[in-house]
Amino acid sequence: MHLYLIEQSENPGYDTYDSAVVCAGTAEKARHIFPDKRTLWVKDHWEDRYGEYYDSYDWTHPDNVTVTRIGKAAKTSVAGAILSSFNAGYGR
Repeated sequence: MHLYLIEQSENPGYDTYDSAVVCAGTAEKARHIFPDKRTLWVKDHWEDRYGEYYDSYDWTHPDNVTVTRIGKAAKTSVAGAILSSFNAGYGR
């Protein structure tokens, strides 16, 4: 398992994820990890943990994710998001 920085710039602005540190076996698997820990890539779309279609307006399609290997994970590590950067909207 390795640690990867995943980033996207397709959906900038408020209420979007711009990056995350994830644990995965390969860079290809890393690009299919959603930063919120609750959403999964299933065939050709994102789904929430209840199997509902999830519109990725706050992230992006895996093809648009930039992946950079940043280190090796501990042998006991589990695949998934470790830390994510979310650009929350401003209050009124």
